[in-house]
Amino acid sequence: MPVPPTKETPARGARRAPPRRRPSARRPAGEAAAIVMRLDRARMAEFFRAVSDPTRQEILLMLDHGECSATEVVGRFRLSQSTISRHLGVLRHAGLVRARREGKRVIYGLNCESVAGCCQEFFGHLTCCAPLFRPGSRKRGGGCGTGPRGSAAG
Repeated sequence: MPVPPTKETPARGARRAPPRRRPSARRPAGEAAAIVMRLDRARMAEFFRAVSDPTRQEILLMLDHGECSATEVVGRFRLSQSTISRHLGVLRHAGLVRARREGKRVIYGLNCESVAGCCQEFFGHLTCCAPLFRPGSRKRGGGCGTGPRGSAAG
């Protein structure tokens, strides 16, 4: 008569589960910093992937002058609505563009805080660019739908 399986003797042909590790309450400081660094790098990769396409660059420059409806963005390019929608989706996913609904229309605008944050986060660590990102090192205003170049009225 066969012996029934127990914790010590698994059933014939059954795989043994690997031993479980007890979850630690805290991660070592170096490991936590490495996770944050990977997240920052992933965010930077998403940012650069989003701005690497010439069409998306043009869309960002267009939105820098003020908000636009999706129809207005499509009207600026000789591309299909679905292609522009895909580009806007990439920009939204990267956090560079905000969208809001007004009835049936979707209005897009530049997410200035995110764009500036990504630029500062990456370029601020480069020795040659760091002085440009120090507080008070450049004039404020202009861009992002404000200032002389881009007003909200566009």
